[in-house]
Amino acid sequence: MKIPLVIWVAVWVQLVPLTAAFARPALLTGPRRGVAIWLVLLFLTDGISYAWSHWWGLGNNHVVSFVLVPVQGVAILWAIAGWQVRPLLRQTVRLCIPLLILWWGVDIAFLEDISSFSVIGSPVYNILVLGAVLLAILTRARAAEESLLRQDWFWMLSGLMIFFATNAIVTIVQGAAIESGDLELAVRAGSLKAAIDIISYLLLTGGFLWAHRRTSSGDSLSPGPSRSSSSSSRSWSPS
Repeated sequence: MKIPLVIWVAVWVQLVPLTAAFARPALLTGPRRGVAIWLVLLFLTDGISYAWSHWWGLGNNHVVSFVLVPVQGVAILWAIAGWQVRPLLRQTVRLCIPLLILWWGVDIAFLEDISSFSVIGSPVYNILVLGAVLLAILTRARAAEESLLRQDWFWMLSGLMIFFATNAIVTIVQGAAIESGDLELAVRAGSLKAAIDIISYLLLTGGFLWAHRRTSSGDSLSPGPSRSSSSSSRSWSPS
């Protein structure tokens, strides 16, 4: 089946935020580094999946995603943990990393057909990351002392929110479509996902570029000012 143009565009647009990220390597610290690693893993997953079927002639390439998605999960959860305002929330998100790996192992061993789209493990993974993203956005927005539109983390977390919300829904739809033999619906769902993913990548690009702009203008890139140590519920320290 011919791959729709929008999917090809979405694959190559992944390089746009990566270019913005690696243009200033000195700024790739903390969560931004984790997001950059995650983007590299996304691009590698797409590249290996294509090579698996079209260059190496190994047939079904779903196994590539089953192997690399948990690696992506480690990178992005580590990044999002660094954006959490409160230490307890940061540790909670980091605890989700080994739990995700354990869950993925159980899912592959007992629940999933790795020759098709993941209809259990992947939606759970996407919802888990989406929850961590929303938690970071809400808590940081509450603690922010200047416009959210001036924050690099706001653009990047917004991009991740859109990406994982879309993926949580589309992976379920694609799996159900494949199971029922409706390949046209699976392709349409994949094309819609690709179109929305492009928006997510552009928001991530904006976040990387905004970090560069703030540095060049002399502003601090730290997540925000620390609160008084006498109020532990409001205090935090940057990664």
